[in-house]
Amino acid sequence: MGCCGSKVPIYDSDEVNEDDTDDIKPHSFGMASEKINTESIDDQNENTSCEDNKSRSNQSSNQNEVELEDELPSSTVDIITNGQNVFRIVYAGAEVTSFEQEAARVVEASSNFHNRTFPTWDSKNPPSLSQSRDPCYSPESKYRVDTLKREKNVQILRPHEIFDVDPSELHIFGQSDWSCVQQAQIGDCQYISSLITMRYMEDRLGVQILKNKLFPQINGTSAYNPNGQYRLRVHVNGTWRISEINDELPCHQLAEWQKPDHKPRQLAASHSSNPGELWVSLLEKAYLHVVGDDYDSSSVNGSDAIFALARWIPDGNFDLPLIYESDREFEKLESRLNNNEVMTLISIMAGTFSEQEGERLGLVQHHAYALLRVVKVGNKKLFLIRNPHRGKVQTGQLSNWDQQGWTPELRRTTGFKPVTSEEEAKKEGLFWMLQEDCEKYFKQGSLCWNPSFFSYSKEFHFTWQPDDYQLTNSTMNYRYAPQFLFKRTSRTQMLKIVINRHYQHDVPVSKDFPKEKKKEEKSQKEEQISVTMYFLKHGRKVKKQTNTGKEIIKIIGDPNFEPSTPRMYSIDPNIITVSAGSSHIKVLNVGIRDQDDLYEKLKKDQKDDPTMEEEFADFVGYFTAVMRLYEIPKRTQNELRFSVYVFSNEPIQCSRIPVHVPEERTIISLWPSKPMMRFGVQDINTVKVGSATLAQWIDKQFLRRKSGLVNVSAPIASKNKLMQFFTDDNGQKDEGLFEIFQRATQSIFSPQYIFTLIPYSNAKNFGSELILQGEWSNQKPIGNAECKVEAFIDYKVLASDFPHIINAGDQSKETENNQFIERLHILPLKRDWVKKWSASERILLEAPNKGPGNQFTIQIAPFLDFRLWDIRDEHKISYIPPAGYQCNVENILAPWQSMKHEVSFNGVIHRKPRRSIDDYNFTHNYEIMRVPSKTDIFILFIVISESDWKFSSNPQFKLHQIGNTIEDYGIDERQTMDESAAAKIQRMLDSQEDCKDKLVWNFDSVNKEEKMTNYEIRRIKKSEEEHRIIRAQKEAKKEEEKEKKRKEWEQKKKNNKSLEGDDDLDDEPFVYIDESPIDEEKDVDFYDWKKVTLGWKYGACSLTSGSDYIFDISAQGPDPVKFWCFVWTECPAELLSLGNTIQDPSAIPNLSTFPILNPYQNWVRDIWPTRPTIQNLKKAVRLNIDGVQTVMLNKSVPTNRINNVIDKKELIQLLGSQDKALLYYLGTVQLFGPLYDIICYPKENAQEFKSNVQIKVKFDGGVKGMIIPTPLLKENQQQIVQSGEKGLQPEHIKLPNRNAPITLYPNWSRASEKSINEDFEKSGTDQNVDVCKHVMRVFPFMEFESINSKDTFTIKYTSPDGYYANVERVQSPWEDLAYECVWEDTVFDTSPEQLQNSDYYKYRFCIIRTSKPTDIFIQILTFCRSQYRYMRQPSFKVSKFDEKKYTLQDIRTKLEKLKKDQVNMIVNNKDPIFYSDDKCLSESTAWNYKDESGNDVKMCFPCAQSRLPEAGDYLLEFKLQGPDILTLIGFIWTDNCPVEVFYLAKQ
Repeated sequence: MGCCGSKVPIYDSDEVNEDDTDDIKPHSFGMASEKINTESIDDQNENTSCEDNKSRSNQSSNQNEVELEDELPSSTVDIITNGQNVFRIVYAGAEVTSFEQEAARVVEASSNFHNRTFPTWDSKNPPSLSQSRDPCYSPESKYRVDTLKREKNVQILRPHEIFDVDPSELHIFGQSDWSCVQQAQIGDCQYISSLITMRYMEDRLGVQILKNKLFPQINGTSAYNPNGQYRLRVHVNGTWRISEINDELPCHQLAEWQKPDHKPRQLAASHSSNPGELWVSLLEKAYLHVVGDDYDSSSVNGSDAIFALARWIPDGNFDLPLIYESDREFEKLESRLNNNEVMTLISIMAGTFSEQEGERLGLVQHHAYALLRVVKVGNKKLFLIRNPHRGKVQTGQLSNWDQQGWTPELRRTTGFKPVTSEEEAKKEGLFWMLQEDCEKYFKQGSLCWNPSFFSYSKEFHFTWQPDDYQLTNSTMNYRYAPQFLFKRTSRTQMLKIVINRHYQHDVPVSKDFPKEKKKEEKSQKEEQISVTMYFLKHGRKVKKQTNTGKEIIKIIGDPNFEPSTPRMYSIDPNIITVSAGSSHIKVLNVGIRDQDDLYEKLKKDQKDDPTMEEEFADFVGYFTAVMRLYEIPKRTQNELRFSVYVFSNEPIQCSRIPVHVPEERTIISLWPSKPMMRFGVQDINTVKVGSATLAQWIDKQFLRRKSGLVNVSAPIASKNKLMQFFTDDNGQKDEGLFEIFQRATQSIFSPQYIFTLIPYSNAKNFGSELILQGEWSNQKPIGNAECKVEAFIDYKVLASDFPHIINAGDQSKETENNQFIERLHILPLKRDWVKKWSASERILLEAPNKGPGNQFTIQIAPFLDFRLWDIRDEHKISYIPPAGYQCNVENILAPWQSMKHEVSFNGVIHRKPRRSIDDYNFTHNYEIMRVPSKTDIFILFIVISESDWKFSSNPQFKLHQIGNTIEDYGIDERQTMDESAAAKIQRMLDSQEDCKDKLVWNFDSVNKEEKMTNYEIRRIKKSEEEHRIIRAQKEAKKEEEKEKKRKEWEQKKKNNKSLEGDDDLDDEPFVYIDESPIDEEKDVDFYDWKKVTLGWKYGACSLTSGSDYIFDISAQGPDPVKFWCFVWTECPAELLSLGNTIQDPSAIPNLSTFPILNPYQNWVRDIWPTRPTIQNLKKAVRLNIDGVQTVMLNKSVPTNRINNVIDKKELIQLLGSQDKALLYYLGTVQLFGPLYDIICYPKENAQEFKSNVQIKVKFDGGVKGMIIPTPLLKENQQQIVQSGEKGLQPEHIKLPNRNAPITLYPNWSRASEKSINEDFEKSGTDQNVDVCKHVMRVFPFMEFESINSKDTFTIKYTSPDGYYANVERVQSPWEDLAYECVWEDTVFDTSPEQLQNSDYYKYRFCIIRTSKPTDIFIQILTFCRSQYRYMRQPSFKVSKFDEKKYTLQDIRTKLEKLKKDQVNMIVNNKDPIFYSDDKCLSESTAWNYKDESGNDVKMCFPCAQSRLPEAGDYLLEFKLQGPDILTLIGFIWTDNCPVEVFYLAKQ
């Protein structure tokens, strides 16, 4: 998936001919291309071998691959420019030297080492036999014997001076066998043991192994040369070489009692026990001259010697303890020794026992022995061992003189005859040992294979340059390491790969330094370098379980297909690793001939992963081997030279893999520019808009952002500059948020390329992988070199042959002048994706309905680490197309590179709390964009949500066209376009509806993505206390590490004998270097982390005209959604938006004037209004009059101005029961709720008139409810409450009638949003709707549970066709008048007889006392449960009492008498001042709100407004009919003085 971009040809397919594939010409884009002097381009002419190995060519299965070598151009670079960057395509070119030339150079160069020259063997020029001993031959280099002279005071003598034999009896090899070998004073026990095994095998096989290595020779056997000149033919450093010596040998000094001419002399060098036999001494001297420092040598490797002299192949997997543990492995070794298949050495490690214990055991520690035979006799396993020193033999069970232990069966099977004494046994140093004793002391061993079992061989000689092996970056180290391609042709083929690192240093690693020079040893000696090979099998991958149940990936090879790109370019999860060895020879076994070749590991020792032998046991096919070093050498700076020998039992197919191939190309370019990202506002003005939130018209900031001219050469906006646009909820800079933005854009802002792989028409075989290698620095990762760049490569194999062209979603207005190609982008799924120095990808060509030979299109995007925000350095992308394909490359230009203008903005979509879990409503933001003319446009949104919501925020981004005139704004039009734009934005923000204007842009459905990161990415700094604790823990851990290192160092001091070159530790102080200091800014432990959701959505289209356009930006979910938007156009553009309120919101009165009635909008936004304070019933006082408490007094209080509405629980407590509270709620949902009149006026020029009004209500704050519309008859429109027919009219108030008959049903659905349609009232017999003014009264009501809500709600309405509408809020007395008083009574006990009398009424009375004249409004609410469906005809009258003021006794007497008499007292006494208004009387029913008796709810609401003309007491008489128990609650509102109400306490 990806963003956008136009394409710039780098390697143009239109100019490519199959017959001339590399004759590529530069192409221009925006400006003329130019040639650059190719000599100035770094690394374009690397002198690394790329010529194919002849052996590989002869054995390649890909014979039909199109050959391109002859088609390479003489130039090495193509130059393309896109107006801001120069892209260079560098060709690999031809290599200077072939592999054969390199091999010859390596062999020649490796003749010089250890400060001497060892020429290659020349069989045509052997040394000749001299006739005289004198003069003694003197080689060019002096033979070193300093250690023996210093420690043993030796004397250098010639053979005739040493041996007490006639000179004619001196010989090289006499009639003796292997048993004559005896080691002397030089510490080369492994080498001497190897001589024993080779001489032993020579006798057994009857073939020459050592006898033909010394020259001169007679009849193919080494012969004595009187002048002492000898040459050893030894295979070292890649070939047979000459080690030339004379016959001068070191001897011990004579004893004081011996004469000067005493013979024989005691040799200090290894020698034969036979007098006059020289082969042991000469072979030791000549070999140490090669691999050591002459006689100043120690620790010479025995297996290396066997390989150098006998060419027997070391076995890198030999495991001596396994021989002890496994009967099968013991039997295999027994058979192999008996069949002359192997030579074996074993050794006792230093520290195995004490010196005294060694004397008792007859064994020497830190010493090597020759293992000649193993034998199993019954349940006993015996080992035949030869001590090269001869003198010591084991003294335990089955010692050579153990007459009892050597049973007849043992003697017969082994052929051994015990001797009579220990002294006799020591003569040969040969002994047998039981396995149980052997495994106590002999822990290590080595084994070499007879090469006759591997009749096929092949060798390679090459260098590893320091610029390559010193690469600290693993990807580049793999990329440039020597590699080989092998083919295993059958399951029975075994390959033994011998890695031979050449001797190159002046001072050999085996040099024995004197103790006083131990400090110099480490710096002067050849550095030990551990080398190995890793392997990668080629083929298809399948899953397999190991013996332990672990699931692994197994690769099934295909012997019929050679990989076209076998080189390993980076670490691969399927790489088979092999441990490294520090010896100059490392041997690896690949495959098995049969099961005997597999070492049978015991179950307790088996690893989860199979061994390399198991990996290759069944594998047949191709695999790559790559050279690896265990660690980069510290002192070695020169090239490393190697020979690799491959031995096999079957024909070998292998070749070196060139580092570069002719098809390889390298793109060299700069990390590109980024968008300008000028999120700031250029212009701020003030505009007046209606605010639903603040309930008034307010001044707000009108923000104007102007597009800037794109400048691709300008520096990238810095982090510090951008941080002001990344803030937290408190307005503080939020670095964690900016990091998320960087991660979200790290790929989309990267350079992008389209690779088109076009098959050659004449190709018959096709590869399946495109190789990519990115390098991020012109430096190489060598030594302390640092790479400030970390990057990676993203890619996508496209399903079609052509990349997707970005569009505007479901809109058809494609861009006219620009073509935008999608750009890859990735979610940062892993923090460690980016790599320093280099990254590599092998892209498998897989696409739906495509196979080999089809065209493939791949999109490539190298991207930087998110922290490298403003870097513009050079980088390289090398690529190798698969076989059979030509590769064309195009650079995708981003819109910020190809468009002229950019405007950007950012914002947050804030969500209110959800009312329920199912609240998925969208929250909208709106911005207006103004463009002056027709233009292509590209819009990119980056979205970040830190939600824990389980669903996506599903952000939506749309662009709608408004127009280019004020009239186009319709109901939002003002005096200017800016005012209209501000009003439009405010109205849309308040309505939170989808924009209904013409949709012109939507994000491209292909190019959208939004999902949560799979790891915690949001960085939140922990508290200071947490920081203190974490730092303390880290410091404590560092102290533990320091103490651990100190103890390890002290242990080394104690064991310095076993640490080569570390004897000087006693003189060095302990130094601990803290390589990772605590960094609280970078250390992730000092932060909390959380996952976030990232999204990319964008599209492109053509805007056909200059106009104002509105962005509709919306999202779901409960949490804020942050977004950053980029708009690119061809002409200048402006972005208009509303900012903060100008005045301080705290200066706005809390008692805001609701509703907000916007004359430009068809809506009303209101807050649930104040209600009469029925809770004031609790303030009523029971008067104690003469000891009787029957009269209640309640006084007026100021009306409810702070919306102190009683809640459900309090109402139940106040009224005494839940049912009574419910009846009160049902009676007041309309009477005391908000009422609105939608007034519709017919339009003058309308042709058609309809009658349906669409009404929608939206409740905030989680409230659920309903809205009920009532069309008002003409006579009821704007009806004012009267004071009866002759009543006194009020002077100051003129309140409308709020009563209307309604019917409520409990099954009406209540929700946070409701919509309803209602027709106008019909008139006449034809039931038509008159064309006239119509009024639709609507009232929203909430559910009982939310009766005390203080939240807001919005009512929207759409007038019928032919009408325009306005809305007015219906006034209420408790909001307009100053004082309020409430009382309560009950009506009951109507007898059956009374019911028969239609003139019978029930009466209730109260006395109203006022201190001065006042306007008054009385509203009585009565409700009951009833089975009768007739009107109760309630009404009331008010009259004035006598002039005198009643006493409390008078009031009690009066009220009790009135209640008892139940007569119309006002008629009997005098005319009332006013009556309840019969025209405003309404009776409502709540159906199915039944109680246990099944009765419905009936409600009546008589009311009146009038005036109390003077101070005094007034009588209110209430009457009604009906048998039911009825609750009466009366409210009195007055305008300029409080009143007192006296009434009898209810019964």
